[in-house]
Amino acid sequence: MKTTAAIAEKYPEFAEIIKGYTEKIIKAASWDAPVTRALLITDVKPGYLEFELEVQDVHCNMLGNIHGGCVATIIDLCSSMAIYVYEGNNKWKMPGISTDLTVSYMTGVSAGQKIRIVSEVQRLGKNLGNMYTVIYNEQGKACYAGGHTKYCMDARL
Repeated sequence: MKTTAAIAEKYPEFAEIIKGYTEKIIKAASWDAPVTRALLITDVKPGYLEFELEVQDVHCNMLGNIHGGCVATIIDLCSSMAIYVYEGNNKWKMPGISTDLTVSYMTGVSAGQKIRIVSEVQRLGKNLGNMYTVIYNEQGKACYAGGHTKYCMDARL
């Protein structure tokens, strides 16, 4: 996961979090490394992140479209990162743990295409947070969407 130079300059603390997270995932050779490595953060607003990802063969199923598990991973990762840029009353130190993740698969996206991912924090309370993510194809059509609920672990750290 990378940020643009402009985002790193405007949000240096967030850029360091992203850099550290990415290094840890890649060093550990984690199963989600191919997704993490391919994500580029292109826009940041309070409680809002926008990403780009060029779909590669490693992200696809045998039909040549993004694998459903990969879509769920993208939604999980992107919506979790949006917690770091939330500026409401209940700011979390960490993105917490997932309690619920729902994904709607509307139409496939094949390797070689670039997708745009928009993740927004809908609500971040003391204990639970709700995020929503939409994945668009190059034509701007919504292809996948997902809701994500997370539990705050800050008190347990």
